[in-house]
Amino acid sequence: METMKEYIKKAVKENNVGQKDSINGMMKAELVSCDEETCELTLRFPLSEWQKNRAGFLHGGMFAVAFDITVSMLARYVTNTSY
Repeated sequence: METMKEYIKKAVKENNVGQKDSINGMMKAELVSCDEETCELTLRFPLSEWQKNRAGFLHGGMFAVAFDITVSMLARYVTNTSY
């Protein structure tokens, strides 16, 4: 079985390249850190103009998308499932 870091790197690439035209790919996740022992994962999501609300701030929905992407990657790794 691949390490957590290998798995997450592959998942990030799949999102950013394989799903580049979906919300997952448009978020452009970056791996910051992961810890297999504690099952912790930190991803970074660079801010883009399209993510702003009409007040010029990050749209709240982007928080939910970032959370969904991060937790899904972690859950798939921990459960050894692909979806």
